[in-house]
Amino acid sequence: MTQPYSLDDLSLLVETVELECKLAQGQDGKGEVPKDFWTTYSAFANTHGGVVLLGVREKDGQFSVAGLSNVEKVRTDLFNTLNNPAKVSINLLTDDDVVVRELEGKRILEVRVPAASRKQKPVFLNGQPLGNTYRRLHEGDRRCDEESVKRMFAEQVEDSRDERILPHYDLSDIDPDSLRIYRQMLSDRKANHPALEHQGVDFLRQIGGWRRDRATGQEGMLVSDGRSRGMMYHLPGEVMPTPEQVFEGPQPMPGYGSPAKLGPSSEHWNSSSEHFAVSSEHWNSGSEESDSNRDEVGRWISPHLPLPVVDSLDCLDENFRTRLETMAAEPRRKKKLARERMQQVLTALCQEQFMTLNVLARLVERNPDALRQQYLNEMVRHRQIQLAFPSRPTHERQAYRAASATDE
Repeated sequence: MTQPYSLDDLSLLVETVELECKLAQGQDGKGEVPKDFWTTYSAFANTHGGVVLLGVREKDGQFSVAGLSNVEKVRTDLFNTLNNPAKVSINLLTDDDVVVRELEGKRILEVRVPAASRKQKPVFLNGQPLGNTYRRLHEGDRRCDEESVKRMFAEQVEDSRDERILPHYDLSDIDPDSLRIYRQMLSDRKANHPALEHQGVDFLRQIGGWRRDRATGQEGMLVSDGRSRGMMYHLPGEVMPTPEQVFEGPQPMPGYGSPAKLGPSSEHWNSSSEHFAVSSEHWNSGSEESDSNRDEVGRWISPHLPLPVVDSLDCLDENFRTRLETMAAEPRRKKKLARERMQQVLTALCQEQFMTLNVLARLVERNPDALRQQYLNEMVRHRQIQLAFPSRPTHERQAYRAASATDE
């Protein structure tokens, strides 16, 4: 989990999928663990982890330090409740995760909540998982439905199966090209990961794909949770999301929108061309869907991704869509644009959000396949942008985000 904020500059502080600020003053004004802390704790633990700052005031999007006059009591009360199974299903925190910070002469409490493992999920409240399990969506804590909770319990069993050593198999049974591709994907996502310093069995051991049972002396590969050919191993606690997981529920057809808005006609697509013509003849309106899965500007939100996804221009707030179209005006106006300039525009569009391939193609008026092959693939290799679905690089609903200095 990366540091998503600056304690030295509160003017830059914004609540995100991994950051929450709470006033935590209590009735006596000396400090108290707020009741809504626990829904955030559950949500962070069941998603990607996050940081809660207790003693920070938020008003109209601006943050200021309120401080906690009795910070040690708040810290003690926090751990007392964490270790009460009637209130919280599991305590994931250690002393190092709850730190007193001093800002502007006042003390606040920084609580770093790690992501729970599959064995530990669901993290729920009040002794009852159904109705008391939460996940983080964008900057809010959302109650999980019954199906999601049951899935977490089922994955506890799968997690135990993953620890079993696969009998009668050794390193020679691993496809070298697949292992090389996996190493490259890991390098692209986390260039400084310590596992990259190792090769062969040592590399597999570092990523949790190989172990030795001290009791029996048996050594080998671990059973995968894959149910079909092509499933990929992932780092423990870092499951790679899939498009199917992210885009649950009814969705607009990829690449389709209303006739009045920008969009390529499939009649004019040609993978060898630099761009495509715009036509309105073949456009249909997207299917109806619930607004509960979209943020205030119409971006799709999912607990499987750290940022919202622009998956349909036609679902966006008019002002937000206009802003994106203004950013992409130059590529639409110039069908021959310098490569460096096109990359700058694409990177700008992908800042602080994921953009699907088809949306990017519509905005810059280029053929999706050509855009991917001529620009996006190279930008991924050079770590200018990142894939939402690294295990499905050519999926039609692939999405991209701009890389940041903290992405290692």
